[in-house]
Amino acid sequence: MSEKRQKPEAKAGRHLPLPDVDTEPFWAAAAERRLVCRYDEDGARFYHYPRERAPGTLSDRTSWREVSGRGVVYSYTVVHQAASRAFRDRVPYVLALIDLDEGPRMMATVDAPADAVTIGTRVRVAWRTEEDVTLPIFAVDGGAST
Repeated sequence: MSEKRQKPEAKAGRHLPLPDVDTEPFWAAAAERRLVCRYDEDGARFYHYPRERAPGTLSDRTSWREVSGRGVVYSYTVVHQAASRAFRDRVPYVLALIDLDEGPRMMATVDAPADAVTIGTRVRVAWRTEEDVTLPIFAVDGGAST
């Protein structure tokens, strides 16, 4: 098995991302509070989740580009029951699919009361640092809906 595909060992009880070769630039940018996505040079479009080849074209001509961090809630759920003890103090929380203005869709927490989020709510990236990882979360962007 190549080094690229091996998963790092998780710390006991840790529920944070573990960067690998494909995702390390994403997490390095997040540490600087910049949201980046992969860009398919052949297909001329952004995509997310980071991977070696672009979906659709399978091109390996890709780059990292900064995106605005603004978008719209495509779908969401309100989590009322923690999946583990690590999330017990966070419930209820909003977990959403966000359509970024540049095109890609990503999943993230929306840091807002459940009744402030609907499909179509405009959001913007915000940041939360836990241990040594800076996580992109989203906040309601002026409460506007599309």
